[in-house]
Order: sequence, then C-alpha cells, then structure tokens
Amino acid sequence: MEFQPLERRAPRHAKYDAIHRALLAGLLSNVGVRGDGYEYFGTRGTKFLIFPGSGLFANKPKWVVAGELVETTKLYARTCAVVQPQWIERAAGHLVERTYAEPRWDAARQTAIATEKVTLYGLVLIPARVVPFGPINPKLAREILIHHGLVLGELRTEGAFFKFNAGLVAEVELLEAKIRQRNLLADVATRYAFYDAKVPQGITNGADFEKWRRGAERQERGGARFLYMSKEDLLRADAPAITSENYPDKVSEAGGGLRLPVQYRYEPEDAMDGLTVTVPLAGLGQMVAERYEWLVPGMLEEKIAAMLKGLPGGLRRNFVPVPEWAKAAAAAIGKKPEASSQKPEAESPGIAIFGLGEALASFLERETGVGIRAEDFVERELPAFLRMNFRVVDDAGKIVGMGRELGVLQRKLAKEAAGTLEGIVKGQGGGWTRNGIVRWDFGELPESVTVQRFGMTIVGYPALVEVGEACGLRLLTSKEVAEESHRAGVRRLFWGEHRRAIKGLTGKLPDFAKMKLQYLLLGRSKELQEDLLTLIVDRALDAPGGGGNGAPHGNVGLWPPRNLKEYEAATTLALSRLNETAEKVGALVAKILDEHLKLALLMEERGHKGSAETDVHDQLIFLLPKHFLVKTGYAWLEQFPRYVAAMRIRLEKLRGGGRQLADRDAAGIEKVRSWWHKYLEIKEKHKTVAMHDMELDTLRWMIEEWRVAIFAQELGTATQISQRRIEKQWEKVRK
Repeated sequence: MEFQPLERRAPRHAKYDAIHRALLAGLLSNVGVRGDGYEYFGTRGTKFLIFPGSGLFANKPKWVVAGELVETTKLYARTCAVVQPQWIERAAGHLVERTYAEPRWDAARQTAIATEKVTLYGLVLIPARVVPFGPINPKLAREILIHHGLVLGELRTEGAFFKFNAGLVAEVELLEAKIRQRNLLADVATRYAFYDAKVPQGITNGADFEKWRRGAERQERGGARFLYMSKEDLLRADAPAITSENYPDKVSEAGGGLRLPVQYRYEPEDAMDGLTVTVPLAGLGQMVAERYEWLVPGMLEEKIAAMLKGLPGGLRRNFVPVPEWAKAAAAAIGKKPEASSQKPEAESPGIAIFGLGEALASFLERETGVGIRAEDFVERELPAFLRMNFRVVDDAGKIVGMGRELGVLQRKLAKEAAGTLEGIVKGQGGGWTRNGIVRWDFGELPESVTVQRFGMTIVGYPALVEVGEACGLRLLTSKEVAEESHRAGVRRLFWGEHRRAIKGLTGKLPDFAKMKLQYLLLGRSKELQEDLLTLIVDRALDAPGGGGNGAPHGNVGLWPPRNLKEYEAATTLALSRLNETAEKVGALVAKILDEHLKLALLMEERGHKGSAETDVHDQLIFLLPKHFLVKTGYAWLEQFPRYVAAMRIRLEKLRGGGRQLADRDAAGIEKVRSWWHKYLEIKEKHKTVAMHDMELDTLRWMIEEWRVAIFAQELGTATQISQRRIEKQWEKVRK
C-alpha cells in the first residue's frame, strides 16, 4: 500500500517517521483507520474520534495512533499522530494475523500467487495484497504450476517438449473434431499425473522449473525427451481408431488435379462447423459438386443415417432400424460406388464424383425392391455439418467467398476466378487475354492448359469468345462454358470475315417480307433478321450448341476448330452451304410463323374462354420466347410447326366438341401440368447453382411431345411417348 502523505501546517520533524514507528511498539492497541466522517475504527472492535482540540481533527488522516484513548461522552483519541499501516504491521510482528485467498497462476510473473489479508486484533491493516504463494504453501504452489503452467500451457519455457506436447494436444483435439466427440483427449487429471511424476517437490515457479529442466534433460534417462508426451499419454484408453484414410487432411478433386486441404471443426454454432475445404479461386470452376456430397469416409455412415431419417414417413418405415441400414449402405457404396450417367470423363480411380443420393437410392432399391429415387433425399435439409463447406481464397490467401452451395459460389465468382487463373498463367509465362481479333492469327488453341499453384494442378480452358462485333481470347475455368463460348466465338469470327455474303442471305428468301410481318406478333423484324442469320450461319457451320446438333460435315478435323487449318476447312465448307442452308432454315421458320399466325387468329376469335385457352397461352410463352430461333436446338426447332399446329387443332376441336370433349381436355391438362411443374421447379434450382443438365432438356421436349399425343394425336409424335417413358426420363434428371 502506498504511503499516505502527511498534511500539516507546522514543519515536519526530521525524525518524524522513526519516532512514531518507535512509539507504535507500545501503542498497538491505540491505532485506528478512518471510516465515514470523523469516526475511526480501532482494534478489538472499538470506535473513536480524534479529540476536537487536536491539530489533526480537521485534517482527518487515514491512519492514526493515539497516546491515549479517553472516554467521556464519547471515546476520544488524544495526542495523535499520522502513521502508515505498513509501520503497524512491522511493529506488531508476530501479533498480526495473515490469511491467504485465491491462490492462482500469474502468467506475467510466471509463479503462483495469492491475495494476503493482514489484521491486528481484528483491525484490517492490509485488505488485499498480492504475494508469491510458493513460500507460503509450496505443495499447492507446485500443483498450480503443473496445472496452469504445464497442463493448460501458460508456462513460458524454452523447452522443446512444451511445443511438442501442445501439438499433440491440438492433434487429439482435431481427432475429436473429426469424429465430433469431446471425450478423446485424456482428462486434465491424467495429463497432470504425467508431469507430477516428473517435476520434483519444491518447484513452484517458472524460474525454478527452467533451472531444474535444464539439469534434468542432461541427467535424466531419456535426455532431452524426458518431458515429451506420446499420443498414448493423451488419448483415452478406449478411444476408437481414427485413420488418415477415414479422415484425410486433404481431399482430391476429380482427376486428381486439385488436392484441397480439409479443416474439421466441432462447434455447432459456428459457420464452419463440420468440414471446410479451402479452394483456390483459380481452381473453383473445375470442381464437381457431387464429389463433395460424400464428405469423407469416416462421416459417410452418419450422413446416410441422417438422409434415411429425413425420408418421408411412407418410405422411411422400409429402412428401420436406421443405424443398421446406414452401416450396410456405407459399407456397400463407400467401397464400390454405383456408376452414374453424369460421370465425367476425367474421373480418377477411387474418387466419387457422382451423387451420393443416386448411389444410396440404387442400393436401397436393389436390397428391398422399394421404389426410391435420389430426389427423395433433400441435401439442403440435412444438418449443416453433414454438408461440405467451401472457403474460397484468392491468390493472396484472402477469403473471397464461403458457403455450402458450390454452384452458387462458382456462378458468383466465375469472373474473378477466370481473372485469377489468367493472372497465374501470365505470371508463369503464358497469356490468354486478347481483344479485337478479326482473323485466326493466334496459332494453335489447346483444349486446356495446366498451371501449378498452391501445390496443386489447376486446369484452364482457352476459348475464342464474342466481344462486340469482333472476337477475343479468354482462359475460362469451366470446360462446358469454354466449349460454348468457343463455338460462339468461331461463329462471330466467320461472320466478321464473310459479313457481306451473310447479310445478303435474307434478301434471297422469297417469303422474308411476309415473315417479317408475321413476326411482329412475337417481336421486332430486326430481331428476326439477326436471329435468322445467326441460325443459318450455325447450320452452315453445323456448330453444336448454337442451334446445330451434329458433328461437322466431312473430315475437316475437330469441331469447333482449334487451329487455322481446321478453321479454314470448316469455313470453306460453310460458305459452300450458305445458300442451301438459308433456303432450308427459311422454309422452316416460315412454317413456324404461318402456324403461329393461324393459332393467334383462332385465339383472338375465341378469346380467353377457359382453361384450354389459358394453357395454350402459357405453352406459347415457353415455346416461343424472345430469340427462340437461336435458343432452341435445331432438332427440336424442326418440330415447332407440329407443336404449334397441335395447339390450333386442340382449340378447333373444342370449338364445337361439347362438354365431354372439354372434360377430356381438362383431364389432359392435369396429366401434363404435374410434370411441367416438376420440370420448372428443377429448372429453377439448376439455374440457381448454374447447372445445365441435358437429361432435363430431353424431359422438357418429351413433355411437349406428350401434349401432342394427348391433344392432337392425329399429328403423330417424333418418338414413342407415354407416362411410363416420362417417369423413366425423370429418373435420369439431376435433382
């Protein structure tokens, strides 16, 4: 406690402190400390006041000693002097009582400390003073050193054992996070016992420990590793086996190019609870979402159990008890996964890159005969820790995105990913960004390039892309996007080189003026001209994805072309086919517009009288949207005259068909509507995660064919169609 300065008017005597410390030895019962106001608390529970005539009365010092205590109307202290509690403590010697509370570890002092309280005859001299605890209670101080300093890691030491043992603890805690249990790490008492058996009595602080440790590591058996723990010292005796195969620290992307670090966390309230893979932004586009539905082998059984519990009640009752089914399924599909129609070409051995729901449904149906589909398992409804979390980092290691929907992240960060990949390639001596291309003057264009980054192989896909009226080169992160962009780029390059020949094509069409008038029901005539020319060029080039559906005509190399020789061969053939293609495409579009005009006139005549007219109106919106000529695969576009004619025939039948026909039409609407709504629902989900599924496209046109079969059977269908065939196609759709 700090010394209380003396306030007085008279000069202070040179021997003031010494005189009063000497007087205290005989006046210990007459000391007191000020309370509220002028009252003082003395020893043995007494209370007194300084005599009003004293020079100290008005000053009210904190601590005083009185020459005498005189009781008149009150107990007064006379002949008083100012003192300090430390003087009293020193003078009282063995008379003071010392008590200690709150023994604890002090990280700053690196020793055990306690709070000391000093009293004299019941008067508190020192209420709370921090003192070293080792001299007071060596046994307990040593226990505090071991518990807080060594077991809890609060000791500062140069010993290598300390970091090593802390690493072992972190390793076991990681194992706990992997199996999501908090009981693998041996309890504190077990770790305490390890050090208690080695640290001798009398070691109570960091300095003493360091001095002993240096000597012990030289003299003790085991040498420098004398204080090293082993994993057996830290693991619970009955801990389960946890292997790197079941709980790997890295997972492989399809093809083995990306080796992504996995972080395990067992914090249910944390956004990163469960498994988190760290993904380099440049490699984001080449990841396949289905691979990560499988998590890691050690968690597969738990996830399958959760998937089974989430089934609708009618299905779930077929798979009880759930734990046994989950165990059997994990053993079967975890070792020998089912193949998938969505299986990419570049799958590496042992890496599952198809949906867990699909594999599980196949196993359950095979074992029980119960009809179950992958869509019955809803991934998004599972607990968060059973869905992989993705943390995307840029080239500097900064987090740029995180979430459990890989497709959403890929779509959101596609532009940044491409830019990062391009930057990495440029830094390694390559470069794929260029604008203003009007001729093939860039040599060979490989299908893919690989770069090394973060200890991983990252794949990029060079492509020719449309940039306004010209072309550009880009390095894209998705193979599918790159192929589509490259086709469009080749078309734009061809168009730019042969603009005059292409622009004159519509003038050669005999019915183009009529077509422009008919198209006014759907859009502007300028749009028709642009889309029609695009479609003609696509058909002449026969570019898949841009309206064509086949391979290039003749042996002119790969399509789309990847070098100048292939490009020249393809364009030469296309030029020779332009006029012929224009006639065929023009005739098809003329038929579509003729049928649409007939239907439009009929609908205007009938008005919106009932459900059939509403259904046809909605059907037209999806069949003939803006730019439908270039958005629709040519094989299906050829069916449009029949589709539109079927709508017209349907309404003509209803014009005088009576109630029975109207009821039959309403029943047909119900048949189609359920499948159409399923299609739209999945289409929207795919759009959310930037997914394109060819099987879903096929389903869409099968539904269109089914409409023809139901409402205008006399027109026939392009393929055999039935409710059963649609159900089978639905099974192929990625959901």
